[in-house]
Amino acid sequence: LSKEIRNFFADGSKSERNLLFVLITISICALQINTSRFSVGEAQANVFFSTWTSFIALIFNYELWRTNAGRHLTFQNVLFDVNFPTKRFWLLLAIFSTIAFLAFLEHILHHNFWGEDIDCTKLSASNLWLWLGLVSCSLSWGFIYYRNRRLTDVSNPKLLWVVETTFASALVAIMGAAISNLTGGLSDKVPCPSNLYFGLWGAFVVAVWILGSLLQNHHIT
Repeated sequence: LSKEIRNFFADGSKSERNLLFVLITISICALQINTSRFSVGEAQANVFFSTWTSFIALIFNYELWRTNAGRHLTFQNVLFDVNFPTKRFWLLLAIFSTIAFLAFLEHILHHNFWGEDIDCTKLSASNLWLWLGLVSCSLSWGFIYYRNRRLTDVSNPKLLWVVETTFASALVAIMGAAISNLTGGLSDKVPCPSNLYFGLWGAFVVAVWILGSLLQNHHIT
């Protein structure tokens, strides 16, 4: 029995990989059940954070499996790039902005903050933030795509710095405005804990971090 267990959890074992896939799938379902709009996670912080912690722990376990299996494409190889020092922060920003956008979409589908009919062709408060959320996701993932395409072309570092600073500034402005209008004070419309609340704050903090790093360490030649 002990030999079978060792073989099951051996480095590069496909059985262990398949088990991780099953657990990750279950964890994704748990995220939808425990952290979505009107879920128990909005009332119980322990449920909210433990569900997200379990999911993140499983992702790290899968990363560990890939590393021990000798796979080249691991999270570490993707996140840490000499030619793109802020790549890991942009990926984190893109993830947070995507979570915020999807959570806001879920909120207006289940409970419209402003009591309006959902019609993306109309100019309204809910539609404004919905479109700004989509813009945030597009800016984040779009810059990562743009920067990856230019990794081998560093002949114009000034242009790259200007583009990255512009994108980061736009995201700081959008997320800051969203936090100001949707959380805190008399206009508090977002429950805490919730995916939307932490998505907005996470994206804002990371965007400020990126912008501060660019302004502090820029070297334009």
